Amino acid sequence: MEYTIYKPTKKQTGGAFKFNLHKDGKFSFLKGAPQVAPMGESKVFGWTDDKAINAKMSAEDLGAILSVIMRLQPSVSLYHQTDAGNKIIEFTHVPDRKGYSLKISYKPTGASQATQVFAGISYTEAMVLKGYCEAVIRENLWNAGRQD
Repeated sequence: MEYTIYKPTKKQTGGAFKFNLHKDGKFSFLKGAPQVAPMGESKVFGWTDDKAINAKMSAEDLGAILSVIMRLQPSVSLYHQTDAGNKIIEFTHVPDRKGYSLKISYKPTGASQATQVFAGISYTEAMVLKGYCEAVIRENLWNAGRQD
């Protein structure tokens, strides 16, 4: 299961996000890719590992995103620390823009600056993301209860 949101801009500051359920159904990945070419080109986003930012997301992380979509809280900031560095996923309701903002940033250990990918998410896209999150959480709970 996968859901991808593409948000190119004329100024080439856009981003794309891919939510992808791991094959064992126990967790999801979020991959953010920056815009690297003008709109209309064949490869607009930098999906390669040196450009993209990957984060493993738990059911609780997806639940936090759902809590914003369902307006239980205005925003969430999910902090993931590894030996290689820190990743932060921010999801915020932006009512004056009629939607949400999604940002993922990565700061390698010892680096002075973080790289980031940002995009606005429409209410329509958020409803599809809600369905994705709910389905992944169900799958995660199903797999957690199974005895292999």
